[in-house]
Amino acid sequence: VNSLGKVTYIGDSLDNRPVVLVYAQKLYTGYLDHVLAVFNRIGYLRVESAVLTSIDPLRVYVYEDEILIRCCIQDYHPLDVTNEKQYVVGDEYTQPWELDSLRYKWKRGKFSRKQMLFTHLTENGKDADKVWLDIKNAIKEVNMSPNLSSGSHIDNAVLYEQVIFNLFGLVGVANKLGHGTRLSAAKEREMQVTDMDIMTSFDACATRECRNSCSQEICELCHPCLTEDQKVTLKLARLEHVNRGGFRRVVPPPMSQSEARVAKSSNDVNGSNRFMWIWFRRMCLRDPTWCH
Repeated sequence: VNSLGKVTYIGDSLDNRPVVLVYAQKLYTGYLDHVLAVFNRIGYLRVESAVLTSIDPLRVYVYEDEILIRCCIQDYHPLDVTNEKQYVVGDEYTQPWELDSLRYKWKRGKFSRKQMLFTHLTENGKDADKVWLDIKNAIKEVNMSPNLSSGSHIDNAVLYEQVIFNLFGLVGVANKLGHGTRLSAAKEREMQVTDMDIMTSFDACATRECRNSCSQEICELCHPCLTEDQKVTLKLARLEHVNRGGFRRVVPPPMSQSEARVAKSSNDVNGSNRFMWIWFRRMCLRDPTWCH
């Protein structure tokens, strides 16, 4: 590993083809040999922002509308192991729309980077949805620290501005009120999200069991059973969801409504994280837009 953090070791795979491990900033090495080599360039794709909005309980969102793609400046095949330009993405790199196979989609079709790549993958028999799901799963284990400088490539400026704009909305720094939600007066905060907005499991909460006791799990999200701190937590989570823009939640993990109907919390999730997971699951059962 050199001083820039780029792995330049080359080994042999089981089928005797070269295996190249390349690292540049945040990288998903597992995808390189199979995905981005579709157009004979080793490269990497990067999700521009993963945001931790709460630690306890844990909530993480990822900006899903767009991705950053960088490719080596020379084709991967035929490989010359002495030529790092074939397998290391450095400060000098190729933008995806500079490749013949993607140029039309960007220049004339006005595809986003994400749609440009995923359409190309689909055209070549790849499962683009699985690639994206794998990326989101990987984000749960990766600390993202995006470099939002567009000095080298001005075409990236809009992407970075979109990330920042959506990020500010997600965390409540900017919204439709003209000032951040965290600076809002009490009446404004109440207008944006009320106790009624965070309620779930209405059928259960209307039963005699839940009206008389909070001991059963099905009752724990009923209003009389919530502490003031829990109400604040749920209201912040709701505001994040409403203001998320191009972000999508990755923690608590997204699910479909069919999955939510049968899902059970993992033994590895407890305390406030379990509480948060149950709330999102029940919101998902009410409204599919809450499932992810």
